[in-house]
Amino acid sequence: MPGHFGTLETEDGAYSESQSSAHVGFFGNNTSTDVTAGGGAGGSGVFGLTVTQNAPGVFGANNGVTGVGVQGNGPDAGVSGFSENGNGLRAFSNGGDALYAATGSSGHVGVFGNNTSTAEVTGGGAGGAGVFGLTVSQDGAGVFGSNNGPKGVGVQGNGPDAGVSGFSENGVAVRGHSNHNDGGQLFAHDVGHNGVLGLNDASGSAPAGSSPVGNGVYGYTAVTAGSGVVGAVASTNPTGAGVTGIGPVAGRFFGDVVVTGDVQLTGGDLAEEFHLVGDLLAGPGSVVVLAGLDHVRVSDRPYDRRVAGVVSGAGNYRPALVLDRRPDQPDRFPLALNGKVWCNVDADSGSIEVGDLLTTSSRPGHAMRATDPQQSFGAVIGKSLGALAKGQGLLPILVALQ
Repeated sequence: MPGHFGTLETEDGAYSESQSSAHVGFFGNNTSTDVTAGGGAGGSGVFGLTVTQNAPGVFGANNGVTGVGVQGNGPDAGVSGFSENGNGLRAFSNGGDALYAATGSSGHVGVFGNNTSTAEVTGGGAGGAGVFGLTVSQDGAGVFGSNNGPKGVGVQGNGPDAGVSGFSENGVAVRGHSNHNDGGQLFAHDVGHNGVLGLNDASGSAPAGSSPVGNGVYGYTAVTAGSGVVGAVASTNPTGAGVTGIGPVAGRFFGDVVVTGDVQLTGGDLAEEFHLVGDLLAGPGSVVVLAGLDHVRVSDRPYDRRVAGVVSGAGNYRPALVLDRRPDQPDRFPLALNGKVWCNVDADSGSIEVGDLLTTSSRPGHAMRATDPQQSFGAVIGKSLGALAKGQGLLPILVALQ
């Protein structure tokens, strides 16, 4: 095996060579099994030292087509670096990745960065970080995480205050994109917190103009029939909490609401809640009459000028808007004061046709055709939108108290 020690200042201190791919050019072996002594270099097979500025203590190069410059194998780490005040490990590359780490274990990580300091963060936003990524490349990412498996996430963050935090002086703090799924998904698993919290803590007035700024949350879509913001509740009842029950709502506002476009309501009537009194039970479709301030009872006599409306919720019509709602008071019912509603009708006193005026009847909670113009004044509930030849049933009506 050729090799020699240098004797001139212009020569390498030592030179060794091997022409076998199964052997090494230089082999250093330390056979001691004792615990390391003598500082960080104690117990090494090979120790390199230099006092030359910007020079490495050990330099490895591979001038072949493939391979690595330095390869380290060890039970704890393949390569370990330490510096009192500088970087423990530094990597550079002009044409490839500066640092590449890989593991074949699903129980371990490809790169593990650990900062053991428990002191208050210093050194700017990156101070105290376990891993810090920096780039000056246009549109590049300081840290990029990718998962090429069938499921999983590209970047996972865990922390006592936030799993992932983003900051930008003039740009967007956090941005998400997806070509085939949601741009962002946020979940909360605590009933005392929110899935999404949008907060703008700036003070002062938002600048004038058409741009929607100064908001806690802003939703926008360019999709036809899409919605900028959608609220939904998980409920087995597609109409929400029901007529009188208390349940989750799709949207809640504390303060004034400004709408610059149309408000489209899918319900059939304008309703207002009243307390129900009396011995007769009322249900959706029942005709009721006034029984005092904020109180109603089931109607039970014809041409009653105290008629107040019809209890909403029968058939396929639901209130579009309910006034004076008090969910904590179960004895209150929404009365349709205007619009379309299904109503209990009685055709025994005369058949009902489309367009007939309706008034109260002697059958409790039912309406009948109004045939006496003089008695009808002030006792009309509205107009029938359906027909019933005889008996009792539910008919859609247009509420128009008069």
